[in-house]
Amino acid sequence: MFIDRFETGRLSVGKKIFDKQTAYLDHLNAAYHYDQKEHRLDLKTLDTPWSNSTGSAVVGLEKPFALNTTVQTKGELEGETIEGKARLWGSLQDVQTEILLDGDDVHLSAKSTVHPFAASLDKMIGEVLIKGFNINPTAFLPSLPKANLTFDATVVPSFTHGIALDGSLDLENKAAGFADAKSIPVRNILADFTINDNGW
Repeated sequence: MFIDRFETGRLSVGKKIFDKQTAYLDHLNAAYHYDQKEHRLDLKTLDTPWSNSTGSAVVGLEKPFALNTTVQTKGELEGETIEGKARLWGSLQDVQTEILLDGDDVHLSAKSTVHPFAASLDKMIGEVLIKGFNINPTAFLPSLPKANLTFDATVVPSFTHGIALDGSLDLENKAAGFADAKSIPVRNILADFTINDNGW
């Protein structure tokens, strides 16, 4: 089975007055291929208001369903050139993820190991590691609040009975402000947390 081309235009949410619409996608052009070995999606163009991306995703048809996805991104955030890469690999049973976004003063990295079909939450999550430096949510989506976030977050399996996951968060917001001014009214968070077997 082949779909040589499927394409969309701009996707946005909101009223088309006073520039209140939020655009999530400007343009998508992709192709799909299926044979007896794999599903393959070729991402020829994925344009958002701040980035242009290309890549591909491949999923095997035999257990454990091998997974290989790579997306390359180049864009601009607040006048700064940004380059990024997102990868998913392994299999649908053991998914490895890595996301990198880099500019002169903006950096974001995320890594995770996930086992989606494991029997319990502590077995599903191998690790989640996320770090960011000078991240302003508004630069990605105008509808999000303004901030200047530097953070380091970690989630790993717990060895404590009745607790599934242990986590930590170290966050600094250099542009804290009032919520009614579309800012985040938090300057610092330094916390450890736990998640029980029920996900709470």
